[in-house]
Amino acid sequence: KEKNIRAQALISEGQGAVKSINKKNWDSLTEGEHGLVFSGGEWQFYGNYDTNDIFTRKIIITNINAQTKQVVSRVEWGQDSMIELSTILTDWRNVQVSQGNWWDSDYGFRREILVSTGLNSPFNGYDGYTTRIIDFNTFSLISDKMQDDCDDLRIVHKTGSSTWAELDRQIFFCNASSTEIRFKIQDDIAASSTDENYYIYYGNATVTSAPSNLSNVYLWYDDASSDRESEYIQGRVDETAHGAPLENWGDTVVWDSAGYYTYNTGDNYPESFRPASLTERDIYVEYEEYQTNAWPWDMTSGPLARWVGSGSGSNETSNHWYYYEIADSTFQPGGPYVSHDDITADNRESVIIENGVLGEFPANQWVKIGLAAWGINDTNLKAWYDSSPSSQESGGWETARFSGIHSASNDNESAGQFGIWIQQDTGRFKNIIARRYIEPEPTTSIGDEEEP
Repeated sequence: KEKNIRAQALISEGQGAVKSINKKNWDSLTEGEHGLVFSGGEWQFYGNYDTNDIFTRKIIITNINAQTKQVVSRVEWGQDSMIELSTILTDWRNVQVSQGNWWDSDYGFRREILVSTGLNSPFNGYDGYTTRIIDFNTFSLISDKMQDDCDDLRIVHKTGSSTWAELDRQIFFCNASSTEIRFKIQDDIAASSTDENYYIYYGNATVTSAPSNLSNVYLWYDDASSDRESEYIQGRVDETAHGAPLENWGDTVVWDSAGYYTYNTGDNYPESFRPASLTERDIYVEYEEYQTNAWPWDMTSGPLARWVGSGSGSNETSNHWYYYEIADSTFQPGGPYVSHDDITADNRESVIIENGVLGEFPANQWVKIGLAAWGINDTNLKAWYDSSPSSQESGGWETARFSGIHSASNDNESAGQFGIWIQQDTGRFKNIIARRYIEPEPTTSIGDEEEP
């Protein structure tokens, strides 16, 4: 795995170097195999390959047409180990865009978005995967090309030779040099490939009401602004909820018009809240919790992934799930459970990734908790905890609290339900967000500005 990580870093460095060379001189991207050298503060082609320790890297350029080239960054090591990443580069300075190839003539500018995938694909593919653009400079555009509220910043997907679809998008930090834009990928993309059918359009001074339904940006989004309880499956999840068989289920979740769901499980009772229409294997799920009380000794709450089980309500049972446990509270009379701030599987006391250094869960304060599970043989897992959550830090792109693996001989490999599991707890929750998740995550790059 360490060699794979180093090879992936060399591949990414190679792609970045080629883009740097392209910005200086398109004509230097000659067809054939190239090595790289960093000299005089800039990247240059040198020879047919370059080496770094046990790794050999090649940049392979193939001409598609006069303005378009395929660039493959390949790294090899050992006798038969190799990974590569392919992308498409276009010389936009010499491309003439016809009006028939323009989404909407009311928009004066556009920039192409290249969405590139890594070595692995999520179980259900990239169609529906939430990706993001980071560090897009809207500050430099707002003076004369873009509305100051970014209302004319639109994400558009080219669906055919002359057909387009505008996408819902979520924007953070408008009128800044580091604007972030999130949207959902519309078609599956093969591993180590690039889709160049997405665009940013802007330059419309009169348009309003950009599409921003976040249920179309994420796999699942529920900010509790309306009552959606009927869209969830509820039940005890597993009879080992408190470390001993229980036939209890609180069934106390109620929506509050203040913008959250409330619950009070009762003593020795669990609750869960899992989207009814979805199962995923490679998933990130988060929610925000506001604890107002806890029942003595046994409080345990957190996000749940890959739940596969049987029964319903008080009779649910399972031996196939992952759970990030928060098992200590300011309301608890004693110390934490041994599984506090750990990831468990199949039994509440079965710790598979130990962290355990978090203090008590705070009282009367919103806290965000997240869990990601991806891959099999081994299953990779990460946990997030944020005691001062903000919408800009949602979605699992910020640094995780801890991570680890569940080994191939024991890991839970099936797609399953995901959501929230709360036990002997009292409080509120909101902002339930889920998206497909894989590492490395897909990346985006932005082309040069075009006009009709």
